Amino acid sequence: MFNTLATVPDVIFWEQKYRDNDTPWDLKTPNPVLSYMIRQNYIDKNRNILVLGSGKGYDAHYLAGEGFDVTAVDFSEMAIKQSKNIIAGNGIKKPVFICADIFELNKHFGAEFDQVYEYVTFCAVLPEQREEMLRMVSLILRPGGTLNTVLFPVDGRPGGPPFSIDLKEFIRTASPYMKLKILDKRINSVKPRKNKEVFLQFVRL
Repeated sequence: MFNTLATVPDVIFWEQKYRDNDTPWDLKTPNPVLSYMIRQNYIDKNRNILVLGSGKGYDAHYLAGEGFDVTAVDFSEMAIKQSKNIIAGNGIKKPVFICADIFELNKHFGAEFDQVYEYVTFCAVLPEQREEMLRMVSLILRPGGTLNTVLFPVDGRPGGPPFSIDLKEFIRTASPYMKLKILDKRINSVKPRKNKEVFLQFVRL
């Protein structure tokens, strides 16, 4: 569980979490689903990618090590600082880390990304904020670009964060901005999250 309090998660909330090192969602390693996504050709190292809600940067460093041109964004200045201190990847490519409000991505970027990757960020904001986040993603993706998300948790749990995600509702919420292309439940999730998450790829309209 990310949080047992009825606290509205905001920039201050997440900054304090990282300062207190109270980050139980953090796998302390790259998400293993990334390697599966690469093997399945869901994401392409020849196209640039933005990591949304990059946390301590493990996924961003992993993707850079695999040859991706990576930009990574997070709410928290402390998370970005910790990300920059990680030694990871092959040393040839390094992610560009940016501290920014994910609800104001269009103030920092145009429609310049081929791919966006997200993990445990949609579940971290209030459910009613998801549509705005999806709209922001659509504004920074090039036409035909893809949102690649590993949605967790999809098990109907109460409370949050993490706030449970209803797949049908999420797909419906995304539909004004992007079209679902792939839904894959065969992913190699970490054991505690097995059968509680799913990979979706959307194409920007």
